[in-house]
Formats: sequence, structure tokens, C-alpha cells
Amino acid sequence: MRTVQTANRNLVEEWNRKLVLRLIKQEASISQIEIIKKSGLSPGTVTNITRKLRKKGFIRNIGLGQSMGGRRPVIFRLNSKARYVISTAFCVEEMRVGILDLTGNILKDVVQPIKPTEEIDTLLKSSWAIAQDLISELSVAKDKVIANCGAFEGMVNPEEGRLIYSAHFNWHNLPAKKMMEEISGLKSYVENRSRANALGEHWFGAGKGLNNLLCISIDSGIGSAIISKGQIYHGLHQMEGEIGHTVVYPAGLPCKCGRRGCLETVASGSAILRKAIKQGKRKDFGGINLNELSNRQALKMVFKAAEEGNHTARQMVTESGYHLGTTISGMVNFLDPELVILFGYVIDEDTGIFLRTIQEAYQDLVLNQGLRKVKIVKGLLGKDGILLGGAILAYQDIFYAPNLH
Repeated sequence: MRTVQTANRNLVEEWNRKLVLRLIKQEASISQIEIIKKSGLSPGTVTNITRKLRKKGFIRNIGLGQSMGGRRPVIFRLNSKARYVISTAFCVEEMRVGILDLTGNILKDVVQPIKPTEEIDTLLKSSWAIAQDLISELSVAKDKVIANCGAFEGMVNPEEGRLIYSAHFNWHNLPAKKMMEEISGLKSYVENRSRANALGEHWFGAGKGLNNLLCISIDSGIGSAIISKGQIYHGLHQMEGEIGHTVVYPAGLPCKCGRRGCLETVASGSAILRKAIKQGKRKDFGGINLNELSNRQALKMVFKAAEEGNHTARQMVTESGYHLGTTISGMVNFLDPELVILFGYVIDEDTGIFLRTIQEAYQDLVLNQGLRKVKIVKGLLGKDGILLGGAILAYQDIFYAPNLH
């Protein structure tokens, strides 16, 4: 019985501490009296918690507030540099490693090209070496780095810490979280990169303040993530969101997943470039050979040509946009979110014509009956979204007790 009582007391103390820390994080500055009012905790409990948080460096006493008839209240502010988080995005063509503080500031990051033949163990060791260099360059005390977060291309089970499957890298059932912890010695978190990007947009970007979002990632592949009641939705088998493998042409081109005619084969960045290289000519793209450019650069040239009225480029872009718009309309009819957010390097490089095509196809088919007004918008975070989303996996543990999720 004593063990149970101790466990319950420890859980309550953790709950209270994270509640106070979260309230301080949410405000630019907040008085101890305001914390007591908003938390519902006793003055003695709040005083004890804030004293411990100050001792650990998480919060700072920045002065005294105005008296309301008694003692002047103590004012607190979160110390964003109290702890640091490593966040790495393992994407199709590149790996991006960043160091973030507690408020989502990316202090420094490095991008390194990667190949589809890379082994995960090699990438994890390389990302940790880069992170150590960044920690040294920033003169950050190593004991203040408290988490190592990874957002991966492919299907991920974050609860088990497993990378279930990545078609691009041909990775199967890998204990990614355990591998990261063994290499770094830090508590680690793993997630699918579309979900991570969705978390970033929800906390810091286009979806801030909204609790029900549909987020679509469009780059070399196509994925999606759902924010429901403020939380990432995870399916029973952690395999939700794979809209890129919705079959739109049963007799179409082969897909990496093993089927034919998936949405990715007609509407992803890879699909647009494949069509541009096969069907287009140099003169369509200002005399430039698209094969000599990176995927980002080549897509930018295709979108630019389409925007300027080139018939070949416009046809490719509108066909891909149509398939995405019709797919999104079906998802909105089913999910009824508050907003649809698009992100990924295809959206980053779009001049506007691709988004407009998607929006037009969507509006033609979405069921609204004059009641539902769900917009499709471009994400605000760009390439930072995945890094921020990865870091949020750690922030959730720092600022929220499990039952507050």
C-alpha cells in the first residue's frame, strides 16, 4: 500500500509541476498569483514548485508586479535556454539536423544529402556526429541536451519506437528509437515525418489555435496526418495517412509499394518531374536540362513554365493538381476538419499555380451544402516544420503530463 501511495503522490507532483511549467510557457510573463488562480493549486504548492523550477533553471524571476493591496507578486518567465533538444528530419534526399531551445527556436542546423541505399545505422551515427558538432559550436552544456528526436520517411510506430516500413529506403521493422538511444545516450522520440510536420504547423504554423486539421505532405511521395482534438491521430496499426497509396489508375504505372496507379505515381513531385523529363523539351523550361538540377530546382522550373503559360508544363501541373484536389475533397467529406494544410518541398517551390489547381478541383467536388467552409492553405513553416514537429515530441513530455494530452 505504501508503494502505491508513493507512486500516486509522485504522479500528482509531476502533474502539478508540468501544469505550472506549461502555464509559465504559455505567457510572456506571469505572476505567482496568476499561476495560483489559473492552476487551482494552493499557494504553498505553487511556491514549492516555482522554487524547484528556478533551482533547476527552467524559469526565471524577472521582478515584482504591481501590488493589489498586499505584497507585490513575483513575476516569472520561462528560461528558453534551460534545456535543448536535438531534432533530425530523415527525408528522401537529405537529412537535416537541428538544435532547438524550449520555445521552438532552431538555433543552428545542418543539411546533408543522403542516398536511398543508406543503411539506417549509418545515418543515425552520422546525424549524432553532426549534432555533437552543433552542440560544440553553440557552446551548449551537454547535460542540458535532454532529448534526441527523429522524424522518418515511412510508417512509424512512435509508441513502440519502431520504423515499420520505408518504401524509399527499403527499411523494414527497425527499432529506431532504441538505436538512437544507444548511439546518443539520450531519451529519444520517433515519428513519421508527415505527422511531425503536422505537429509543427499545429503548434507554431498555419494550424495554431485550431484543434482539427487535415495535413497533406507533397514531395517525392504523398502522405497525410490528422490532428483530432489537438492531438495527432494514430491508427490501430500506425499505418494511417498513406493517401499516396490510394489507387487512382488500377492499370497505371507501378508504385514503390508494389501496386499500380497509386496517387503518388500521378501527383507527387517525382511524378511531375518524370512527366516533365519524358514529355517536355528543353525549350519548355527555358533551355535548361531538368536532369542536371535537384528535384527542388527542377520542380521550380516546371511551375515557372506553367505559370508563364507553357502548354506542356501547365498540362502536367493541372493533371497532378486535379488528382490531389479530388482526393482531398473525399478526405474532407469524411473527416470534416477545420482546415487543410499542405506542405512539403513541392508546395514550397510552387509559384501558386499548383495550389490554385488543387483548390479548384477540391471546390468542385467537396460537399458543403453552404455550411462547411474548409479552406486549403499552404503551411507557414516550410522546411522548418519537420524539425519543429520532432522537437514537439519532447516538448509534450516536458510540459504535459500524459493525462493532459
